[in-house]
Amino acid sequence: MKNSLLLNPVLRQLLLAQPGKLIGGAMLAALTVVAGMALLGLSGWFITATSVAGLHASTAIVFDVFGPSAGIRLLAIGRTGSRYAERLVTHDATFAALASIRVQLFRGWSRPEAASRLLRRPARLLFRLTADIDALEALYLRLLVPAFSALCAALLAGVALGVMQWQLGLGLAAWLLAAGGGIGWRVARRARRPAIVRTRAIEKLRSSTIDLVAGQTDLVMAGRIDAQCAALAQIDRSLAQADMALLRLDTAAGAAYGVAGSVTLAGVLLAVAALVQQQALDVPLAALALLIALTAVEPFAGLRRGALEAGRMLLAMRRLAPRLDS
Repeated sequence: MKNSLLLNPVLRQLLLAQPGKLIGGAMLAALTVVAGMALLGLSGWFITATSVAGLHASTAIVFDVFGPSAGIRLLAIGRTGSRYAERLVTHDATFAALASIRVQLFRGWSRPEAASRLLRRPARLLFRLTADIDALEALYLRLLVPAFSALCAALLAGVALGVMQWQLGLGLAAWLLAAGGGIGWRVARRARRPAIVRTRAIEKLRSSTIDLVAGQTDLVMAGRIDAQCAALAQIDRSLAQADMALLRLDTAAGAAYGVAGSVTLAGVLLAVAALVQQQALDVPLAALALLIALTAVEPFAGLRRGALEAGRMLLAMRRLAPRLDS
């Protein structure tokens, strides 16, 4: 499955259309996450170190407050700037890539066999084409970029705590990847079926509603108006059930990420408390480790929306692939 996904012409076309901008947008998104983690960690370290230094007059005099203060301001400004640039670059790259894909799709649909199929069912196929292209927009913005940002956050947390003690850093990075990535993977697997059902139900509901409105007189004359309304109600119930399933998964994923964050914080707290007790770590660095651990799970929670829509994205890629191959 992984190899087939990597060889999918839709994904390949999406990534190769604007590679520089796509990579730049992902790097800016990761920079925003890293800057936020560093900002909170440095702020916690600075507050704790200042309070400890103030206990003695000698340390209070020699303690440098200007360097950390400048670092905090730099990270705050940099985080704001990178967030703005990330939104600008990622959306510009996505729209440019989708424009390139649209050109290829229109060329594919212009072939005789595809054009005849389009003429037979123009409304349904055009609506499906629009919905599938919209799903590709979410593929980059809600799945690939958050996944890269979460990976960078796990690496930063592992390196930062690994400098204090390598076992702690390695354990934290492994736990973040296993828990954060595992929850997202599990949600994507369980959401695949309801996401596909929802996508197809929306198509059927739209086409059936158009048929009802356009052929209302004929349906009344033939005595089929009640049957058509019952079919619409059944499609609407299927759509509602799929929405409820996705909402339940969304709630469960939010709770799972909350539990993972609490477990991460508790584990790091116990570890740094033991290190402080052994005098292998000072209190300001312990505060730094705690605050980094506190923010390390948050980027993985950003995968939740993309994981819920993964089934819709895969369906769109599967339906668009034949036209790009041709």
